[in-house]
Amino acid sequence: MRIGYTVWPWTLVKDESTGKLSTNPGVIRPMYETALKEISYLGYNTVETFTPIIDAYEGDSRTFSKLHEKYNLQFVCLYAHLSHDFDTDLKELERSIRFMREMKRLRRRDTMACCASS
Repeated sequence: MRIGYTVWPWTLVKDESTGKLSTNPGVIRPMYETALKEISYLGYNTVETFTPIIDAYEGDSRTFSKLHEKYNLQFVCLYAHLSHDFDTDLKELERSIRFMREMKRLRRRDTMACCASS
């Protein structure tokens, strides 16, 4: 049996200048790696996260993939929140699917899903 954990508790970092969650790669990337290291140490096999991770790794999916290899974790799910604005949601879901497709291409052994929640 494989068991997983969500990464989002590590990556919920508030940007003090805006009061919103940070999407700054310089902030998110070290927190994400810390999460993977700790989740792996605890014995989990898989991880999931939310779409803000795309902001930190879009255009650098190879680094994202290699982090999972480094900690022997399978990236299995990316959650996208819906805003109930069709055009906005469609763009976010298309972006999520592109990111997941790239992960699938880089790590063929992984089974992945793109989930939407409201």
